[in-house]
Amino acid sequence: LLLLLLLLLLLLLLHKAYPQLLGLRVDSNMNPKVEYFKSLGLSNEETASVILRYPQLLGFSLKENIQVKVEYLRQVGFGSSMREILIKFPQILSLSIDENLDPKISYLRSLAVKNMSAMVRRCPKMLSYNLDHTIIPKVQLLRNLNVSVVAIIEPYPQIFGLSIKHNILPKIRYLQSIGVKDPMRLIMMTPQVLSLNIERTLNPKIERMKAAGVKDIPQLLYANPQVLKLNSERNLVPKLDFLLGPMGLRTNELQRCAAIFSLSLEKRIQPRFAQIEEIGILEKGQKTSNNQTERHKYVLSLKRWLLYSEPRYQKALKEVMSGRGRKLISSIDDQNYCDDIDGNDHNMIK
Repeated sequence: LLLLLLLLLLLLLLHKAYPQLLGLRVDSNMNPKVEYFKSLGLSNEETASVILRYPQLLGFSLKENIQVKVEYLRQVGFGSSMREILIKFPQILSLSIDENLDPKISYLRSLAVKNMSAMVRRCPKMLSYNLDHTIIPKVQLLRNLNVSVVAIIEPYPQIFGLSIKHNILPKIRYLQSIGVKDPMRLIMMTPQVLSLNIERTLNPKIERMKAAGVKDIPQLLYANPQVLKLNSERNLVPKLDFLLGPMGLRTNELQRCAAIFSLSLEKRIQPRFAQIEEIGILEKGQKTSNNQTERHKYVLSLKRWLLYSEPRYQKALKEVMSGRGRKLISSIDDQNYCDDIDGNDHNMIK
């Protein structure tokens, strides 16, 4: 009975979005298309979701339209991404190959994008944007700003859906207004910042950091631009309170520990800090010391232990507990190890 009710509800939703549904035969029209989508790797639930999002697909010819488009997308190298593309944007099957898909894909290839399949998988809707009025102007803007076009559009193809006048340029001007001298450097590191609302998202975070006493906000953002993506009340503020409170960091030390903001406060920062403080890994007196050398050691030690991957953390913990860790730690060149954490060992951050 429940299954029958769900089926009736699905039919009602489809009929509302696509009234022509009632004129289609189940055996010769709907079933073959459903089975075809499932053959592409979609589950029953995913197939239902695709049809609900774009019920007009049921009115397309399977052999002359759907299969032709899918085969074209496979030929241009999107075969491994087909399932995700259809789930995110089933309307792609409504786009003309000759007038729409092929010109856009050819243009994007001319930009020397390394992984077109991954880029389209991230934002298949980009292939529905107007080439002359939307895609090309964004590329020209990035070139005028003297940045690598591919470095931005490949990880963040959603930029093609943003307005230059109302979105991209205002974000650049806003970053400049808060002291970021090279906003494009920041945007290249985290292009997703372009999608954040200035009034509701960006400015409240900046004001929170100012209220906490953070003076060199641009340097903190350069060190970890992901900070701008954190939720203010649930993430950024609690971390600032803990880092500047119980952990004992100074505001001028935050940029050196900027990577810590990407870690979970409840699952990583708080429990590890409590543990390493309890067993005496952190030198007594360093936390409250004003001596520059002692502060450097304290910050470096915090950074090291918090950024360790879980297996490496447990291994280092055992070494310390067995008495071998302190000799190991003291023998490491501080600056080199700090640089290694920042840039060369991505497995240390989870």
